[in-house]
Amino acid sequence: MNKIGVSVLCLTTLLLGACHGSTTSSTPQTNPASTTVLFETPTGTPAAGLVVTLSTGIAGGNTPTGVITTNTTDSSGQVTFSGLPASDTLCVSATLSVPPSGSLFKGDCFFPFPSTLTLEFQATQ
Repeated sequence: MNKIGVSVLCLTTLLLGACHGSTTSSTPQTNPASTTVLFETPTGTPAAGLVVTLSTGIAGGNTPTGVITTNTTDSSGQVTFSGLPASDTLCVSATLSVPPSGSLFKGDCFFPFPSTLTLEFQATQ
């Protein structure tokens, strides 16, 4: 093959990303080793004493599935989970009691999961 043919072949493969001049690279996404989640009430105050579920899914809008563990928010409404799986979609969820007999559910799923997250219960969900 002549020089022009080789150049055209290399240019074609370069455009397709197969020539050794390609700079395409991808960084795999992973979850952090731990996360801290802040839960707030509809008025913006910390939701202390909430049982928070770490799971791999939420079914039917308010049922955690693939439960990994639970933990309780501290007085500042924060909860920390450590030892997170590196490659799974993760969810956090909790239910806030609203007197006299109601409740509000809040949950979100992410991959990768953020190292810090604030979730606020909404008065009308």
